[in-house]
Amino acid sequence: MPTLKDSFCPDEWVSATRSLVDMYSTASKTNRAGLKLVMSIGLPAAVGLILGFLFTPGLLPSSAGGFAKGILPFAGILAGFVVTLMLVTGRTDKADKLDFEDAQEFRDKVIYLLWSQALTLLSHMGTAIVAIIVLIADAGSSNWALWVTVPILFAALTVSLTRTLLLPLQIFELHRFVLDMTIAEKEQEVNDTASRLHK
Repeated sequence: MPTLKDSFCPDEWVSATRSLVDMYSTASKTNRAGLKLVMSIGLPAAVGLILGFLFTPGLLPSSAGGFAKGILPFAGILAGFVVTLMLVTGRTDKADKLDFEDAQEFRDKVIYLLWSQALTLLSHMGTAIVAIIVLIADAGSSNWALWVTVPILFAALTVSLTRTLLLPLQIFELHRFVLDMTIAEKEQEVNDTASRLHK
C-alpha cells in the first residue's frame, strides 16, 4: 500500500530528499559535524552582517538597488559554475581500478565534496533571493526595509564568497586524490614487471 509521501509528493522531491539525507549522512561522519556546519555558515554570515550595518548608511537611499542589481548576475554566474563543478566532481573514471577499501574512501570523499558544493550552490541561490528582496524593498522606497535587508544581503554575499574561495582547494583535493591513485597504479605495474623479470 503506497504511503502518503508516495501518493502526493512529487518524485523529484522524494529523490532530492533522499540525496540530501545520503550526502549529509556521509558528510557528518566527522566529530561535531552539525556544529562545524553551523560555524561554516554562521561565522561568515556574522562578519557579513557587521559589514552590512557599517556600509548600509553609505548605500542608502540611492545605491542599495544598484548594489543588489550588481549582485544578481554575480550570484547567477557562480551558481552555474558550481553546478558544472558538481558534474565534474561526480565523475568516477578511476573508481573501477580501485580495491574495495580505496573505492569506499573515494566514494566518501566525492560525496563529501558534493555536499559541500551543494551548500555553496544554496548559498549563491540564497544570495540571489535576498538581492531580489532588496530590489523589492528599494522599489517600495522603504528605508526601514532596506536597513534590514541590505545587511542580510551582505551576510549572504559573505557566506557565498567564503564558500567560493574554498572551491579551488576542493578541486585540488579531488585531483590530488586521483593523481595519487594513478601513481599507485603505475607503481604496481612497475613492481609487477620487475617481479616477472626476476623470475
